[in-house]
Amino acid sequence: MNGPEPGLEILPGLTLLRRLGRGGMGEAWLARDAERGIDVVAKLLPGDAPQERLLLLRREARLVRKLKHPRIVPVYGFRSGARFCAVTLRHMPGGDAGARRGADPAEIVRLGCDVADALAYLHDVGVVHRDVKASNVLLDDAGRAHLADFGIASVAQEEEDGIVVRGGGSQASMSPQQRAGAPPVPADDLYALGALLFELLAAEAPRIDPAAGSPPALPEALPIPARLRGLVASLLASSPEARPASASAVRDELEAISAELMRSAAVRDRQAVRLQPPPRVGDPALVLGRLEPRPAGHLRLALLGGLVVLAVAAVVWLPRWAEAPAALVPTASATPAPSPSTASLAGAPRPETEPPVPGVRQRPQPASAPRAAAVASKQDEAPPAAERAPAPEPEPTPDLQAQARALAGHREQGALLESREDWRGALAQYTAALSIDAYVTFAVEGRERAEKRAALDEALDFHSRRPDRLSAPAVARDAEALLERARGAQPIGPALQARIEALEVALARARTPVAVVIESDGLTELTLSRVGRLGTLTRRSLELVPGTYTVTGSRQGYRDVRRQFSVTPGAPGPSVSLRCEEAL
Repeated sequence: MNGPEPGLEILPGLTLLRRLGRGGMGEAWLARDAERGIDVVAKLLPGDAPQERLLLLRREARLVRKLKHPRIVPVYGFRSGARFCAVTLRHMPGGDAGARRGADPAEIVRLGCDVADALAYLHDVGVVHRDVKASNVLLDDAGRAHLADFGIASVAQEEEDGIVVRGGGSQASMSPQQRAGAPPVPADDLYALGALLFELLAAEAPRIDPAAGSPPALPEALPIPARLRGLVASLLASSPEARPASASAVRDELEAISAELMRSAAVRDRQAVRLQPPPRVGDPALVLGRLEPRPAGHLRLALLGGLVVLAVAAVVWLPRWAEAPAALVPTASATPAPSPSTASLAGAPRPETEPPVPGVRQRPQPASAPRAAAVASKQDEAPPAAERAPAPEPEPTPDLQAQARALAGHREQGALLESREDWRGALAQYTAALSIDAYVTFAVEGRERAEKRAALDEALDFHSRRPDRLSAPAVARDAEALLERARGAQPIGPALQARIEALEVALARARTPVAVVIESDGLTELTLSRVGRLGTLTRRSLELVPGTYTVTGSRQGYRDVRRQFSVTPGAPGPSVSLRCEEAL
């Protein structure tokens, strides 16, 4: 069978464009989805691949389609044909997180916040990713991170196909417990997140030494805040108990570190830009010069300039001073009070020359005097700067007016949808506002608020719709933690209160045992999962908490038999009959 190649219509309406990579679960291609009219990523397996791999690919598609979170790459569906099977998912044009190795710590912290937010949601709904690494963290065109590749993810309660995933993962990001084959737990994902942050900050994967007993340390030469170093070290702790309590706690810590880095950057920017005001005209440094040695040529020029100024002053002012009689020198006491007639003319423009006074010899005026008098008159008449009318503000353009109206509309609709507890709708409004202005405060804050509340609602609904999963201890603990977080949310409206009460009822029912009857032939040895060996019996009644169980029968000389059944909360228990009847 020919392999996939560009231009091949691999499935009806799905045409391959270029190969993106190859992994353990097959090849990833960029493809054109004619039905949707968009480019998608297609994870391909040949139609004759082992049945187990096909089941895992189908399982991944089914699992991710049930997950609704903005930081998880959405899957469109599973498609199969005679030659190939494919899972199609959203194309992320920003590549994977590996391109951010060695980037600024602030950028890496923001990426870590996105991944931790996705993991917090997954753990709330009972899913452990088990393969968090740079190539499985994809970036959109805005640089936001999204978690992908759930091929070996573990869920607390497996689906009806009974697939149990064992092994898998990447050695560099596997916790000691995962490498030892222990059951998957959320702490494994936290360890992998620490390995991812280490790799991006240090531009190399952490070197794990099992005999060291302490987590690897980031190189001291790197400009990484102490608080961030401490968080990475705690995530890479060998013991799960030494790691942070939850992905939500990691997300909150990363958000606090991000805020500190932003404040530090703002301080550095202010210190780096020092504005020097221009010198004043009357600054003595401009008139007298600085008291410091100057070159001889500059000194000669300065002296020559001073002599020229003195000469001009002597020519202009000495004749006037010599001709002015002492009697004409006015004093403050001799100044006559203005008469009403002169007062009435105070605001009138003065003539260019004064009228002659009888018996008094007039001083000749230089040719520039009339012009100077006119300028002085205009200066006297000019109002002070403080009294001048301010320049009118420019009118906003039609485009700016339209943007302002659109932003106001999104803000109003977002607030209205929040009051109705429609957080997904509010999130769409704030996202639309940010597409107009990426820094408008109400939309930035509103999007963050709506994302968290929408994820909280969906996690509560996920648990309530699947009450059979709540009998698993790990899922029950996650549901209890989710309820605590929901009870602390503000405000608690009617819809959130109803979700809280529904999950409380589902948890109570999941802990209430149900009577189940097991029947056999008295010859078949029975073993029940989550309970243990039952031995041989003909009829036995058991009290089982809701969930999925598997009973296995074995008998010497006969083929083993196996049957799976479910105990539903609040419903009558089933009767299960099992016996070995096919002789070898």
